[in-house]
Amino acid sequence: MTALADLLAGGAVPADAAMATAAVSLGLKPGESPELWAFDHPEESSAIHRAHRAAGARILLTQSFGANRWRLAPFGAEDRLAQINRAAAARARAAAGEGALVAGCLGPSGVFALSADWEAGFFAQGRALLEGGADLLWAETLGDLAEWRAAASAAARLGAPFCCSLSFEAPGGLTRNGVSPEEFVRAAMSLPEPPAALGVNCGGGPAQVLESLGRLARTAPRAILIAKPSAGLPRREGESWVYDWTPEAAGLWAREARRLGARILGGCCGTGAAHLAAMGAAIREA
Repeated sequence: MTALADLLAGGAVPADAAMATAAVSLGLKPGESPELWAFDHPEESSAIHRAHRAAGARILLTQSFGANRWRLAPFGAEDRLAQINRAAAARARAAAGEGALVAGCLGPSGVFALSADWEAGFFAQGRALLEGGADLLWAETLGDLAEWRAAASAAARLGAPFCCSLSFEAPGGLTRNGVSPEEFVRAAMSLPEPPAALGVNCGGGPAQVLESLGRLARTAPRAILIAKPSAGLPRREGESWVYDWTPEAAGLWAREARRLGARILGGCCGTGAAHLAAMGAAIREA
């Protein structure tokens, strides 16, 4: 059994919550790279990981969502890619301790590229994350199947377990590039080595994620499914952005997500440790 299979042997588990949302409360400024901020503020970044772990997270994603060569280039940090990703994995590894896995987070490139270019970029980032201590690679918030296949291929070349989630938010429950949950599942299951887990993250909020999750479950009833919703759209309150999705609502959401088949539950933009704690309680009671 793989480490992830061992972790899931006892049932559903919580993953983590939003890293960048918490980083804003600790000093991340608009326009800054969250990944460079984390590298320059390792204790603050580590504190977020520790808070998620204390709230019950059993899978910690590295703070490397935008630490690929395309997103680092505008900040003049492309040549520091390996250093930044290794450090991100090492911080998560130290916070995970015993009983939790570290997932090396691969976010979207933000650019149009040939598949070979995408794969080379994800390969370089994934290799550094594994060198830093990640147990597996985890691509999230992708919307393009060609880019997603490139990430999957890079993980396979690296010999790493691979998890992935897309963000379904456009009208009709599609990604921004027009991919449906059903297309995603069929593409994933057609790979020589299907992902260890797949699912949906961010999207249009908790209700949208449940709708997409149901479609994924109906298409691949035996797949290990991931559900990590955003807390919906924020509203301005003074100088801050506020999300109205409460931990109590997150607990109710988690019960429904479990009923629909989710095995890995967590949060995306706007969620925090309190949401995770409520989800964990709901999982234990299920």
